[in-house]
Parts: sequence; C-alpha cells; structure tokens
Amino acid sequence: MHARCGYQEWHREVDKEVIVWLDRYSKATPKQFMDKLREIYSRPEMKERFPHGF
Repeated sequence: MHARCGYQEWHREVDKEVIVWLDRYSKATPKQFMDKLREIYSRPEMKERFPHGF
C-alpha cells in the first residue's frame, strides 16, 4: 500500500504533534500516551490510511 511507504509529510506532522504532546505532558502515564495515539489514529484521515486501526 502506497500510503504506508516512505516517510510522508503527514507522518512528519503526526511525529511533531506527538513530540509537542510529550513535551507538554512529560509526566503522562503509558495509558495516557496510548490514549493520545488512539485519538490521533481515530481521525478520518488516519482511518483512511489505517483502516484496520491502531
């Protein structure tokens, strides 16, 4: 699937968002971090890229 190949711009943007979140919530628990990832991957554009989920 081409959507998963390479390091696309959307992937860099998600990485930036996660880094900012981690900086802001440096004391987050593993569950809080996973909840954030699930929130990101539940977005329509991410569901299109990853139809089988996170």
